[in-house]
Amino acid sequence: MLALTLTCCATSFSQRIVETLPDDSFIVEIAGKEYRAINAAKVREIQKAKIDLDTAQRINSEKDKAIEIQAQEIALLKKDVEIVNLKAQSFEADFKRSREDAARNLSLFESERALRVEASGFIPKGNAHGFWGHVLDALNSQPAQVAFKVGLPIFTAMRCQ
Repeated sequence: MLALTLTCCATSFSQRIVETLPDDSFIVEIAGKEYRAINAAKVREIQKAKIDLDTAQRINSEKDKAIEIQAQEIALLKKDVEIVNLKAQSFEADFKRSREDAARNLSLFESERALRVEASGFIPKGNAHGFWGHVLDALNSQPAQVAFKVGLPIFTAMRCQ
């Protein structure tokens, strides 16, 4: 009875082995369509490969996110470099301008000094004669000026102690 049932089932589905493959699997034809039949060890191997594929895809997506974040950081760093370069160019322009100003101011100072020296020749000197004239000339000298500006304050400080 069992053999008869298997025979009926086999004929009703019209299945047949089309090809035996070297990896211990078969190509089977059932109701005009071809299928691949594999053993349990091959199923486990495929499941393990699927898990490995899922893990690799997850790692790839994490790496893609990390690459995107690093690309954004690189873009920000490039902008920072551009800003620093602009500041450096600004400082360089300021430095050049200050050198030009310093050179111009030095030229103005030298020309003013030359004019003052030249103008001092036009200032009349007093013709002091006699005793009081010599006293005024002595008080107008540099040693007398130092004595008044340095000596008198020192003398006053010493006297007050």
